[in-house]
Amino acid sequence: MRYSFTNTFFILCLFTAFLLTIPSPAHAAVVVLKNGDGITGRIVKMENKRLEIDIPSAGIIKMKWEDVQSVTTERPMSVKLYSAVDLPGDTEDSKLNRLILTSLGEDGAIRLEDVRAINFAENDYRGYLSAGGNRSSGNSETQALNISGNLMYRIAGHRFLLDGKYNRG
Repeated sequence: MRYSFTNTFFILCLFTAFLLTIPSPAHAAVVVLKNGDGITGRIVKMENKRLEIDIPSAGIIKMKWEDVQSVTTERPMSVKLYSAVDLPGDTEDSKLNRLILTSLGEDGAIRLEDVRAINFAENDYRGYLSAGGNRSSGNSETQALNISGNLMYRIAGHRFLLDGKYNRG
């Protein structure tokens, strides 16, 4: 059986559609603001004194860290403190100069103003997928297909890189 450009492109589209339909797990978090309002969603990260929350009905929203009273989540958060802060003895877990916590609040062992970042590049992935091709006819018929992709995944102190290219003419 001979593969054509159309068949290869169709298979590539089906594979991409399959990857987009894979659901990501949702972990509920409740953020209570100093004015008493509560926001339920998934904590994306906190850096530069801005907290990012992914709310299912509204997408990702950002808020000032100084407006937050407490954070409680089902999914453990990787919390990085300012370097001058002493780590309390009763913390839940610690890993690579970060604390692993499920709640932060004014009455907790760690003050909110001592938190430098939450979920900052703990599990970070990014990449791209590029595809192109051409088909021409005249005195001779030619067709070409090229696909390239890159995926980088970071976890803790490690980085994994997957790179691939395919050319057919």
